[in-house]
Amino acid sequence: MRIFSRKKPAIAAVCIIGLALLAGCSREEDKGKSMVQVYREKGLPVRVTRVENQPFSSEYTFIATLGGVEESNAGAPIGGTIHRIHYRVGDVVKKDAVVVSFPADSPATQYNQARVAFELSRTTLKRIKNLYNAGGVSLQELDTVRTRYDVARANWDAARQSVHVRAPITGTITQISVRESDSVEEKTLLFTVARTDRLQAEVWINENDITHIRMGDRAIARWNNHTLKGRVTRINRTMNPMRQAFGVVAEFENPGEKVLCGVNAHIFIAGSAESGAIVLNREDIRFEKGIAFVFVVENGRASRREVKIGRKMGTRVEILSGLEPGETIVTDGLMLVEDNTLLHVIDTAVPAAPVQ
Repeated sequence: MRIFSRKKPAIAAVCIIGLALLAGCSREEDKGKSMVQVYREKGLPVRVTRVENQPFSSEYTFIATLGGVEESNAGAPIGGTIHRIHYRVGDVVKKDAVVVSFPADSPATQYNQARVAFELSRTTLKRIKNLYNAGGVSLQELDTVRTRYDVARANWDAARQSVHVRAPITGTITQISVRESDSVEEKTLLFTVARTDRLQAEVWINENDITHIRMGDRAIARWNNHTLKGRVTRINRTMNPMRQAFGVVAEFENPGEKVLCGVNAHIFIAGSAESGAIVLNREDIRFEKGIAFVFVVENGRASRREVKIGRKMGTRVEILSGLEPGETIVTDGLMLVEDNTLLHVIDTAVPAAPVQ
């Protein structure tokens, strides 16, 4: 807030004239006296307000990336050439649906060998079961064949998973990172599947503000004229040592799935309202060399009082210390007041409505 100094007599004179008019200083008995004399005798005309406790909540603003509440990547199980991509970006897939395929004859998979070994073990197990039921073989021999079958089936499953890369979850394909005939290395990202009917964003809040955030607090995400409503769903209880902040996750409904995954959105979180806070208009506080202070009315005079500022909400400011409920502070005429100035109170304002 800008400070009016005594070196600006023209501005101060205008303020004095305005306050003088409000105070009715044109009365007959004051004729012939200068304004300075009048103010010395009767006090500087000011308006004041009484400090009261009231509920106060603050809004926190961030920029964060929106992603699906469920999101999973699929990587290449082997190195090789992409044979076929079965879906496109934007398609909805069920869990375990085949999205990308590698050639079945790839040496790295031993696909055909595993298939033949599995089919042989299955046929052998069926024959041995029949012999066992007829008393032709022992239980030990049956168990040995069944074990070989289980191993062959596991090898066959692994070979199929190497050739056919499946969707890890049910959702929408939000990204495909390869094309058919591309040659990729093992663990290369192939595609991403996400639930896009609900989105989430993680923001980082410092240790001073984290105590004002509660599970279920209202949250809003805005992106390209789209507004999503949501709630805080997770609050980490351990500070991230790299960020020196606490992670907070908010989830948002995404009707029509109009907002895309991966976009950067403005995130607004309304902190929980707390009762018993002293809240002032910012214009009622003076600042000088980084120190915030107000003028408290004591025995008809102004008493300079330093205050500690907390959270902010628009033009409203939380006062953490320096004031007590029931005290009266100067509002209008504040810039002309100095410590120990004699005051003439012309009006007492009603405390501002609580911030919800």
